[in-house]
Amino acid sequence: MSDEIQPLLLRVGEVCSSLGMSRSAVYREIHNGNLNALKIGKSIRISNEELARYVASIPFLAVSKLGGTELITPAFARAMTQSQSAQK
Repeated sequence: MSDEIQPLLLRVGEVCSSLGMSRSAVYREIHNGNLNALKIGKSIRISNEELARYVASIPFLAVSKLGGTELITPAFARAMTQSQSAQK
């Protein structure tokens, strides 16, 4: 187990590194209301909990065996996986 203390609030640059997004993309998500941020003085910070919520809300691309694609939410994907597991 690591004794390193994890920060409660992340800088925009740390969020960029975590998500693999550019600074402008992170600021755009904040501006559009998709990613909630705190302004402390002149600094912008994002909580770890907010970052986790944001990642969980991002739809991802599913490719069907027939060649079609569609955007699905993580919650929908979990429900489909649980449904398929129950059928086996």
